[in-house]
Amino acid sequence: MQELNSFYRKKNYPTDVLSFPNDLTFFAGLEDNSLGDVFISFSKAQVQAQKAKHSLEREIAFLAVHGFLHLKGYQHRTEEEFQIMLALQEKILQNVGLNLDKTT
Repeated sequence: MQELNSFYRKKNYPTDVLSFPNDLTFFAGLEDNSLGDVFISFSKAQVQAQKAKHSLEREIAFLAVHGFLHLKGYQHRTEEEFQIMLALQEKILQNVGLNLDKTT
């Protein structure tokens, strides 16, 4: 993940999730109906789940939803954008039975 983060985002450190929308220039010409690709770092997810005291399943779901929202155009460059994304993530996870509390 660090290599991908460094190459595509010019940030030379590991990250937990990366999203690559299909509308990026390096996907030009591909006939694909998908929104793009989401990469999740399993090792980062394990550490984050332990730290937050919730299940690995919930952490991976959280990261997958986070990545999907990026594919849909959401960003978190400002505190307001961050709060909007977080609220959407919480709502989506609650709808599938994975609450953000520490017990799931």
